[in-house]
Amino acid sequence: MTCAQLEQTAEQLALFAHRRGLVLREVFVEHLATDPAAFDALVKVVNRRDIPVIVVPTHAHLSAVGGGETKASRLKRETGAYALTAGGSTP
Repeated sequence: MTCAQLEQTAEQLALFAHRRGLVLREVFVEHLATDPAAFDALVKVVNRRDIPVIVVPTHAHLSAVGGGETKASRLKRETGAYALTAGGSTP
């Protein structure tokens, strides 16, 4: 993903959130070489700020983290938050 594509995606996520009465505060970008470092950071922020919902571009962004668990299930288990995909469905 280029810097321009990342910026465009962040803008789309912010618009999606805004239309649902949410505020996009931060974008976490996962890099293949360090996966799941960005997700781990996200979980910490969600817990620290008691955030009830996150927004992701696609359901694939909440894929498996190992041991058969998905990032979506880990997010729910560790934070109580749920995820909305920009496509509008809840994983």
